[in-house]
Amino acid sequence: LVLVNAATGVKREGLTDEEGRFHFGSVASGEYHLIAEMPGFRRLERRSINLTAAETLSVGDLVLEVGELNQTVEVHAEGARVETETGQRTGVLTSRQLEHLTTRGRNLMSMLQLLPGVVDREDPDRLQHNWDISINGGRRNTTNVSIDGVSVNAVGNNFNAIAVPAMDAVDEVTALLSNYSAEYGRLSGANVHYIQKSGSRDFHGLLSYFKRHEQFNANDFISNRLGEPKARYRFNTWTYNIGGPVYLPGVFNREKDKLFFFWCQEFWPVTSATDVQRRTMPTELEREGDFSQSLDVNGKLISVRDHLTGKPFPNNVIPANRIDQNGQILLKVFPLPNFSDRDISLGSYNYLFRDEVRSPYRNETLKLDYHPNSKNIISFSLTHHLRRDLQVAKPR
Repeated sequence: LVLVNAATGVKREGLTDEEGRFHFGSVASGEYHLIAEMPGFRRLERRSINLTAAETLSVGDLVLEVGELNQTVEVHAEGARVETETGQRTGVLTSRQLEHLTTRGRNLMSMLQLLPGVVDREDPDRLQHNWDISINGGRRNTTNVSIDGVSVNAVGNNFNAIAVPAMDAVDEVTALLSNYSAEYGRLSGANVHYIQKSGSRDFHGLLSYFKRHEQFNANDFISNRLGEPKARYRFNTWTYNIGGPVYLPGVFNREKDKLFFFWCQEFWPVTSATDVQRRTMPTELEREGDFSQSLDVNGKLISVRDHLTGKPFPNNVIPANRIDQNGQILLKVFPLPNFSDRDISLGSYNYLFRDEVRSPYRNETLKLDYHPNSKNIISFSLTHHLRRDLQVAKPR
């Protein structure tokens, strides 16, 4: 028996026992071809066998016809496959779904909402790699998440992920929702498996740009009422990847079936804004000591008293010779009022502003797969992400 990976051409060889049973263990997800041959019988090829992560797949009975080895029987299509080897309930998001279905926050975990029994409670308006999902009623910290079989739960940190690959670096997401075998029983809830993309015999690449900008949004009610422009809302994303064989013509990996690589980078130059902030700033008259027009929230004049006599200043104006020049200079640190509609403010504020929040994020994913022979596979993967949050005041 020979099991061939359709994308890489890598072969796994095996034998049947006396009763014709066989088993290939630790097989990566993907599309495979199975070749069965025996002297005195025609060779049988079964194509387009699709294997998902954490799946035990039976290929059914293989019947060899009497004939010569140079004769081949090819099976290209089969009926719908039903899981009969285990009783686990599994949900799968394929690479095609990941590529063609949009998700607002570029968060793979949020796409699990497509599966029955999964509820995502995270804010969909943010670009993020953490999660707050509930599967079959379980808490978020009961869900185990792994990348290529390695758990990435940050135990003790509210069970967020210590590393999550970029969305375009993932080939498949498999969720073991319930009734799975004991080998996946690290936590009491569901198991979510990320399977990263690998290189193939041919070079493949992708370049994409996703734009989310305030120019596509309508202004909200409060901002319109206050005369504020639309808040800054920029969740643009740039991403690219490339994968293929590592070879030297005529020297190393000549058949392009030994060493493969996949590299992906994603950039999020995220810029957003805080809610409208309301403050009270000294007016131009008040900076000169003139409080004749300074009113409280009830519309009454705010009385300014002389601390030497305890009586109000005449006309509520502080004489120029009683004002400390240094203190008057320090008042210039504060911006001038920019909002004067007391029908809206009710005298509680006269200055509006928003802060701009910049959260640049970068993610890199590298995967190497080496197949020294038909019985051994060596894989290496690196996932790195860097994020900085910077709040910058943008007074109007």
